[in-house]
Amino acid sequence: MDTAEDLVSRIPLRRGECSHGNLGHLEPWNLWRIEHPLTTAKLEQMTHQIDTDQEELLEQQRALAEFGDFALKTETIDDILNRACELISRALETDLAKLMELLPDGRTFAVRAGIGWRPGIIGEVTVTAAENSPEGLTLKEGAVISANADEEERFEYHDFMKEHGVRAFVNVLVLSSQGRPPFGVLQVDSREPRNFTQSDIEFLRSYANLLGAAIERLRVVDELRAAVREKDLLIGELNHRVKNTLTTVQSIASQTLRNAPSLGHASDAIESRLIALSQVHNVLTDRSWAHVALHDIVAQAVEPYRSRGENRIHVQGGSVQVPPRMALPLAMALQELVTNAVKYGALSNGTGQIRVHWTLNGASTPPRLHLTWQETAGPPVQKPVRRGFGTRLIERSLAQELAGEVRIAFSETGVVCSVDAPLVS
Repeated sequence: MDTAEDLVSRIPLRRGECSHGNLGHLEPWNLWRIEHPLTTAKLEQMTHQIDTDQEELLEQQRALAEFGDFALKTETIDDILNRACELISRALETDLAKLMELLPDGRTFAVRAGIGWRPGIIGEVTVTAAENSPEGLTLKEGAVISANADEEERFEYHDFMKEHGVRAFVNVLVLSSQGRPPFGVLQVDSREPRNFTQSDIEFLRSYANLLGAAIERLRVVDELRAAVREKDLLIGELNHRVKNTLTTVQSIASQTLRNAPSLGHASDAIESRLIALSQVHNVLTDRSWAHVALHDIVAQAVEPYRSRGENRIHVQGGSVQVPPRMALPLAMALQELVTNAVKYGALSNGTGQIRVHWTLNGASTPPRLHLTWQETAGPPVQKPVRRGFGTRLIERSLAQELAGEVRIAFSETGVVCSVDAPLVS
């Protein structure tokens, strides 16, 4: 077992001040000459490092707090993303940082926000998330450190990063909630080789999680606002449709009563027109009052008058979707035409034919719809002395509703109705 003298004998002494000998011969003043391995310089170096680490930690905490406060008060996602890059750059003492947004295709990243980049980068540069790219590896591993571009063997730095002198970087995923794909990658870039630490990764992860929560808050707020706008729009649209329907019913009733030869005739005419109005409402309701196929509108009008075993009504035309504001007047006009054909025209005998066809001129702006109703082989047609409500409904109301031209010709071979109107919502 070592004695105290043995221990002292192994302590390095300054040359010329004391020799190895009996502990009792070591003068007290010589004890202060003992040179310990932990020198003052090393102590000062360690103290400085501790102070530096503490200051870096405080700066990171300040960045988190400042960003959290900013994100809660800001409603614009681009402002939040750019502020995030600014604060993360300050906290990790670099002059370059960026947010790479993952686009819906799941394979492309766009530089959505950043600090320190020249014009032409943010909002314009896109890269592919291949496996041998920084972003592709981040999607796989969640975080990536590249300490030195010259020694990097896993991937190539992007050209725009090389042009800005990036020699090292650290990045992490910005995650989304509810199983959605990540929003993107938060990346801090350095123009000098740098050994980013695991502590840097953990801080960056905490920061990215806070950023992800801020993005999610804005997404939820946007969805709620959109829902409120949709609700207000639906209420306004419902009010508009109810008023239009009541106006249409009022017009049908007053015009029919004014021109009907008898009350019974008026009753039948009003019932027929209201049924037609109801039927087209059913078609629009089935489509949630969105655009409806023109073929469905025409079929709805003529289908009740097709006789089994006969082929007297011919419908032909391409796929054309019309908005509700056009569907209603078109359906009412077709109902008037087919009713007139049954009473007086091509469907009032056993040989008459009806051909309904349409084309869409896509070369014009907006596209124009050309629709023709043509009757042949019916009874001889005589031009009426006065135009009834049905004719006026078609020529005036339809033209006004469609903002187009509508003509009815009473030719000897049969009635011809032509419609030329712009196809706009």
